[in-house]
Amino acid sequence: MVSFFDNKTIRIKKILSIALIIFGFYITLSILSNTFDGDLGWHLRFGQDAWNNNFQYTDNYTWGYLGNNWINHEWGGDLVFWFLYNNFGYFSLNIFIAIFLWTGFLSINKVFRTNSRLTTASILISVLALISVKFITVTRLAMLGPIFLVWLLWTLERIPDKKTYCWWPLILWLWSFFHGSWILGFIVINIYLVGNLIIKIFEHKNNKTFNYGWSWITIRTTIIWQIISGSAIMINPYGYKIWMEVFRYFGNNFYKLHITEWLAS
Repeated sequence: MVSFFDNKTIRIKKILSIALIIFGFYITLSILSNTFDGDLGWHLRFGQDAWNNNFQYTDNYTWGYLGNNWINHEWGGDLVFWFLYNNFGYFSLNIFIAIFLWTGFLSINKVFRTNSRLTTASILISVLALISVKFITVTRLAMLGPIFLVWLLWTLERIPDKKTYCWWPLILWLWSFFHGSWILGFIVINIYLVGNLIIKIFEHKNNKTFNYGWSWITIRTTIIWQIISGSAIMINPYGYKIWMEVFRYFGNNFYKLHITEWLAS
C-alpha cells in the first residue's frame, strides 16, 4: 500500500515537473513574442549579404558610420538569424531564442546542485527568475549568453576533480560565433582564478591547508587553457580584431551615455 502511494506521488511530481517545463517555455516564448529588437533589420541584412557572398567589413547599414571599418561581433548569429527568417519566418526567431534562453534558466539548476535532477521547486524558481528579468528579454542574439554562461559555470564547478577546462575553447568560440558577450566568459573564469589564488596565498602566508580550492598546477593549467581559448576566439572573419572590438565597448563613453541598451535598466 505504501509502495503504491509512493509510486503515485512520484508520477504526480514527474507530470507536474513536465507541465512546469512546458509552461516555462510558453512564458519565455510569450515574452519574446511581444518584444521587438530595433537592430533586427540590419542584423538580417548583414546575414543576407553574408549568405550571398558579400560579407561586410565596413559599415554599410548606419548613416552615421557609413563606410567606416567595422567589426560585427554578432556575425555568426546574423547568419543563423537570416537563415531562420528566410526559410521559416519571423516567429522562428522567437522560438530559436526561447529554446536556448529557457534551457539556460533550467540548466543552472544542474550546476551547483549535488543531485543534478530537476525538481518541481527548482523548475518553479527558474520560471520566477525568468519572469523577473522579462524587462530586458527580447528576441536578440544577446539572449543566447545565459546558455553559454551556464555551460561554462558547469565546467568551473567541476574543477579540479575533472579536467573540464578542455571544454573552454569550444564553449567560448561558439559563444563568440553568436554574440560579443563572450568576454563575460573570460571575466567569470578569472573571478574563479583570482578567488583560488587568494586561497593559495592565504595558505602560504598562514601555513595552513584547506580541503577546497585549486592547486598551483590547476591554476597554471587554467591560465594555459584561457590562452588557448583566447586564440580560438580569433578563428573568425575578423581575426584578432574581434578582441579589439570588445575592448572598445568598455572604453567608449559615448555608448555608455547615449546608447539605450548600454544605459542602466
